[in-house]
Amino acid sequence: FDYFCAVEVPEGQELLPGLPEMKVPAARYARFTHQGHISSIRETCGAIYETGLPALGREPDTTWFSFLEYYGPDFEPSTGTGTVEIWVALRD
Repeated sequence: FDYFCAVEVPEGQELLPGLPEMKVPAARYARFTHQGHISSIRETCGAIYETGLPALGREPDTTWFSFLEYYGPDFEPSTGTGTVEIWVALRD
């Protein structure tokens, strides 16, 4: 699988040599908030695909990737706590 760690770069800003650019495609996304320590994020992802998306009556669009993880400004890597969202692109 591919795993990317990314940061938003303002339009027109030069990237450091050797760093690839990835643009998140425009799409309709379902956003799910992970509750609890980051070590339990696997359970959140499982629940999204097993119950969350079916409850919405939607299917994921995995054309580009399975999902995105968004770590909010309050996320603290040293404690594994703070805002984490899972974004899943949806099929039309």
